[in-house]
Amino acid sequence: MKYLLLGLLWVTPIAAQSLPDKPIPTVKTDLIDESTNRHVVMSLRVPHSTTDRAWWIWTVTSIGATIADVEITQHLCLSNPQCREGNPIYGGSRPKRITQYAIAGGITSAATWYSWHRKRKDDAERAWGLDVKGVDHWWVIQLVNTLNHGVSSTITIIGRPQ
Repeated sequence: MKYLLLGLLWVTPIAAQSLPDKPIPTVKTDLIDESTNRHVVMSLRVPHSTTDRAWWIWTVTSIGATIADVEITQHLCLSNPQCREGNPIYGGSRPKRITQYAIAGGITSAATWYSWHRKRKDDAERAWGLDVKGVDHWWVIQLVNTLNHGVSSTITIIGRPQ
């Protein structure tokens, strides 16, 4: 019995010598075929990693602004009984820290996913020589999220009761 098990252990690696190829990342894009003037959906190969330095800088800045906004609100405003949260999406004037992180973190996560998806598509289209209208749009949603939390933090700092 033990020789049978040793034989199986010896034969198993020989049978599994060929591994499948690494999947090639692709992205679907909607193009217009100029000869027929119709929409065509193509799968384009993504040439390199989507998460480059610029993407990480925008992502970390956006997440940092979100955390700063929540912590400034909790520390400077909600520790004072006269101060109230003005953003109605938190469901009340004195939201708990976990509620703020759940809502703001969910929005920031969705913005991060969208910017990654948009950058991946822009990179693939640019690598194939397609017109991406000269502007990468992937960073705009991260900019909006960062500015939103930056303005909210500034309003909290300036407008808090003394």
